[in-house]
Amino acid sequence: MANDFLVFGGAAGANVINQVSYSGLAARTAGFSSGVAQSAQLNKVWRQSSIMASVLAQFISDQTGQDAVDDGTITTLLANLKAASLAMHGQCRLVKSGANLLLQPYNGNRLIIGGVPRVVPAAGISLAPTGLIPSTLYYVYAFMSGAVMALEASTTGHSTDATTGVEIRTGDASRTLVGMVHVIVGPAFVDTSKTRLVRTWFNDPGIAGAAYFTASRSTTSTASFVELGSEIRNEFLIWAGEICVCSSSGLSTASAADRINSVAAGFDGVSNLEIGSYSAGYGAIGASGIGIPYAFSFPKAGLSEGYHYATLAGKVSSGTGTWSGGTPSAGVPDVCAMTTYIKK
Repeated sequence: MANDFLVFGGAAGANVINQVSYSGLAARTAGFSSGVAQSAQLNKVWRQSSIMASVLAQFISDQTGQDAVDDGTITTLLANLKAASLAMHGQCRLVKSGANLLLQPYNGNRLIIGGVPRVVPAAGISLAPTGLIPSTLYYVYAFMSGAVMALEASTTGHSTDATTGVEIRTGDASRTLVGMVHVIVGPAFVDTSKTRLVRTWFNDPGIAGAAYFTASRSTTSTASFVELGSEIRNEFLIWAGEICVCSSSGLSTASAADRINSVAAGFDGVSNLEIGSYSAGYGAIGASGIGIPYAFSFPKAGLSEGYHYATLAGKVSSGTGTWSGGTPSAGVPDVCAMTTYIKK
């Protein structure tokens, strides 16, 4: 992109006084008096101002992809400067660190708060769970406490600021959204393989959850699906508009031949199901159960923003259905497992 704002007197050996002389020049504070001014002194003044004008114009051009044109007006330059400043935003990521949340710099260190680009400290900003209510969804906002950046957890939702386009706490542009959490008993924050309850708004790598049955689970339910065991739940947080890809696989047996075991993924219980079925049973003559494998994977859209969990549900045509459990790391390949993957 073109930059019309060029440096004056910037060549090697230019006729300008050195920095020490300029710093001690009386005219620097009082201004030049009437009469003849030394060219080297004036050239120094013009070079300092032109260098910064050129640097600022180049910043505008680099950040916006627009030319910095010297057409005698400031309207376009000012608009592009504001746009360039807004581009320096969201250079951070919210993570769990120890028992606390940490907002840390990521691909830079700028975050717009109250319409002004602020610096996220190199060590990050911490938020403890002290005083928060378990089983509650909180949005995490960054704000300025005087000259110091800080975090707060609030149950108030977020919206887009019409002036800056920044996602803020609804009704309060001094609070910039950086993430959300669901607090567990303690109170405490948690982010484990099966319980993904910390999300960042910026630079989100996505989350993946996984859980399995540590012991076999059974049901005799024929009329409706039931949750086969809560330990297989994948708990997660989802932003509005995201899709959760849910998968499950494993092995089950029926208590007699020619029975059908049905399996489904339940979201937040068994009232919201994604259903598939398979048959399992004994062989025609066999005296012991023959396990039948199952597997499914599908994208789940339409979940509201906030806390959810996916679980494995089952029912049988008759008799008893049993879904295998154990320890996958111990070499049991057919343990029933469930995974979820969400990408912003």
